[in-house]
Amino acid sequence: MNKYQAEIVGGITGAVVTAGCLALTAGAGSVGCAALGGAAAGAATNLWKSKVQKTQKFSWGSLARDTVVGGAIGALTEGLWSVAAPVVRGGTAAVAAAASRASGALTSGARAAAATAAQPGRDGGGGRGRPGAGQLLRLGGEGVSAVNSVPASTVRFSQSSVNGVAEIEASMRANGWVGDAIDVVRMPDGGLTSLDNTRVLAAKRAGIDVQATIRGFDDALPSSLVGRFTTTKGGAPSTWGDE
Repeated sequence: MNKYQAEIVGGITGAVVTAGCLALTAGAGSVGCAALGGAAAGAATNLWKSKVQKTQKFSWGSLARDTVVGGAIGALTEGLWSVAAPVVRGGTAAVAAAASRASGALTSGARAAAATAAQPGRDGGGGRGRPGAGQLLRLGGEGVSAVNSVPASTVRFSQSSVNGVAEIEASMRANGWVGDAIDVVRMPDGGLTSLDNTRVLAAKRAGIDVQATIRGFDDALPSSLVGRFTTTKGGAPSTWGDE
C-alpha cells in the first residue's frame, strides 16, 4: 500500500474533481471534466511523491509534465469509453457469470500462499511481528519478508569504495528508489549495515529513503547466498552477521 500511496491519493483527487465538474455541468462536459480530473490526479500524485513521501525531488517542470499527461490521459480515456461503452454493456452479463465461476475456483495452493502471507514477518530488530507502518511484503526463496523505508543516512557501508554511483543517483533523483529492496543487517550495536553499498550511497546523495529488508545479525543466511559471500579467508558464512 505504501508503494502506491501517491497513486491512490492522485486517483481519489481526480475522481473528486471529475465528479464535481460533472455535477456543475450536468454531465454535458464529460470529456473536459475527465481531462480536468486527470490533470488534478497527475498533479496530486507528483506533489505527494515529492512533498510527502519524498521519493523524488520537486520541480516545476515535472509537476507541469505530470499535470499535462494526466489531463491528456483523462480526456483520452473518456473519449475511448464513449465509443466502447455499448460493447462493454453488451458483455456485462457474460463477465458477471465468468466472475461468479472464478470466485469458487480458489485452489488449495492459493489458499496456502494466502496463509503464508498472513503469518508474522520479521520486524526491524530481527524478531517476529506483523509488518508495521512503512513496510511492504516481499516474496522470496525464504518466504515473506517485510520491506522497510529507511533513511539513507542511518545505513552504514560495508565497503570503503563503490563504483557506478552517478548514473543510479541521477535515476533516483528523477524517479525515486531503483530496483528491489536491499538487504541490511541489524548489528549488535543496533546500527544497520548495508550489503548493497552503491545504491545506499546513490540514495543518500539523491535525498531519498532506502528500501530495505532488515536482517538480524544472528539470522541464518539463505543457502542461495552462501556461495556469494564465501571467501578463502573467512570461509562459508552461516548467518547474516558472518559476512
